[in-house]
Amino acid sequence: MSRKEKLLQKFLTVPVRNDLTFNELYSLLLALGFEMKEGKGSRVKFFHKEKKLIVSTHKPHPRPELCEEFIKDVQQILKVFK
Repeated sequence: MSRKEKLLQKFLTVPVRNDLTFNELYSLLLALGFEMKEGKGSRVKFFHKEKKLIVSTHKPHPRPELCEEFIKDVQQILKVFK
């Protein structure tokens, strides 16, 4: 199993894991073909042109872990790549 497949599996796990980081999300989305555009402050958007998908978030701080509600939202988008 590739690193991308392992990360995708981690993000699609139910119940949602509480140890998923922004760096893991960044790596996964780039591997899936998303492009990143940074906004003001810590805002970040990821675009997938072919599938017309957008993931909008912020870089979490001071802790690197993503919040549970955001991961649930991302799960709905990532199911397309399953």
